[in-house]
Amino acid sequence: MSVIEELGRRLAAPGLDDLVLRVHAARNELFELLEKEKSGKGFFGRGNEFREQVSRARAEYARAEAELERVRCEHTGLVALASLLAAHIQSGRDTSVLEGVLARALGVEDPVEVVPADEVPAKDGVDRPLAEGPETGTFTVLEVRPGRSPGTIRAYCEAEGGVKYAVFAKHSAGQVLAGAVGRKVVVKYRPGDRGLIALSVQVA
Repeated sequence: MSVIEELGRRLAAPGLDDLVLRVHAARNELFELLEKEKSGKGFFGRGNEFREQVSRARAEYARAEAELERVRCEHTGLVALASLLAAHIQSGRDTSVLEGVLARALGVEDPVEVVPADEVPAKDGVDRPLAEGPETGTFTVLEVRPGRSPGTIRAYCEAEGGVKYAVFAKHSAGQVLAGAVGRKVVVKYRPGDRGLIALSVQVA
């Protein structure tokens, strides 16, 4: 699932209604028990048992309220991030860094399966082992995120044969990738430990 899809799902606040009902039910149960305690109904003859029941109800109410507050705070934060993302998109600004923040906040896994770096796309769509020197290939940029190291862009790209790769780039090559989501690029690359290292990138 992509960052945007997961953000939309979470903004719909699945389970929030059930959580609100849980809080109301816990509060009502505690209120009824406290009223019985005040009136003495159901209390005489089983004092310790009744107090334990009240303690359990009080604890359940506290847990439900805490969970509701956590979900509400999380939802408020996501609404703020979604508004910021929408503003970036409307102004035409690069959203890769912001989407990286959202991905971490949402716990979204990388949506594209990346093949090992010892396989690269041939121009005829047939995979072949990577050569010793740099290679050049044409890719469609599917998604871009900030890499783990400062200044690094990690792009998920699809080769002409349909195979998907992680392509890492810095400086001008990273800037080209960041602005080429949904477009084809020609990449001069070498193999890396977790994907392909872009030496240069040009929009096709």
